[in-house]
Amino acid sequence: MTRYLFSPFLALFVMPLVAQAMDESSPRFSFKYGTTPTIGTQGYQNDRVGLLFGGEFSYPVWKGELFLGAEYRVFRAMDYEVTRFGDEAGYSTADGTRGMITPYVRDPNSTPVPNMIWPDSRFDSADIRQSQLEGLTFKLAYRHSVGKIPYVGNTGLQCGLILNLLNSVQNATGSINVLVYRNVSQNAAPTALTAHSDLSAYGRLSNESFYLENQAKKLLPGLFVGTRSMLTDNFSFELNLSVLGHAEVNYVPSSYTGMSAHTETSNHYKTVLEFIAGFRF
Repeated sequence: MTRYLFSPFLALFVMPLVAQAMDESSPRFSFKYGTTPTIGTQGYQNDRVGLLFGGEFSYPVWKGELFLGAEYRVFRAMDYEVTRFGDEAGYSTADGTRGMITPYVRDPNSTPVPNMIWPDSRFDSADIRQSQLEGLTFKLAYRHSVGKIPYVGNTGLQCGLILNLLNSVQNATGSINVLVYRNVSQNAAPTALTAHSDLSAYGRLSNESFYLENQAKKLLPGLFVGTRSMLTDNFSFELNLSVLGHAEVNYVPSSYTGMSAHTETSNHYKTVLEFIAGFRF
């Protein structure tokens, strides 16, 4: 992960920095690339790694620049489990009867160690998700020049608004069994000869399996504050703290509520640090 975070920063400093005049009096266009690790809550992505690339158009105003930026962002997403285990945690999809959802059973007579896990996919449950997040962000902001700082370059403080058009895509894969009871007898040989769809005689009330994808996209606001240093007239480095608004979609199986399966959409905010390298034309 360290390589992802600091590669744009290191790429700038391996370049020779030669003294040259800084042109801050005319409109400029910049190409940007950066890493955007999440700080605080990781969110449904269950990971902190993020990347962006984009462009910026700046126009000199007063003692700085008014600028408009457009960026494409992508966040790495990792699998996570959301199965609602426990007694009376589930509902039979057939008649709404309450039951239990279990990950596995333990065998009290197992060897060489008692109470070893004895799983059986016909009675155990799992609900695995992956929530991808990617899309466009637009910045409208002002950068105020604070002058040249030794060993840093011409530096400006910046802040502004972000419009986020991020797409949330959730992949949900699961098989949920609502049970009357759960013990090692359900793993016995007779059940191996019983149809997977009809195990009510062995204490299973219902089974709900799914493999699907849902997505949500909204235009939501955010904001950022940070600093940019021009290392030369062409090369820059930015460090920003940004708050990104985005929607998240979540699938709710019938086994968790006793109602029809459905999706929920909610608004969230992701806080990221931005390490951005730029090339200015």
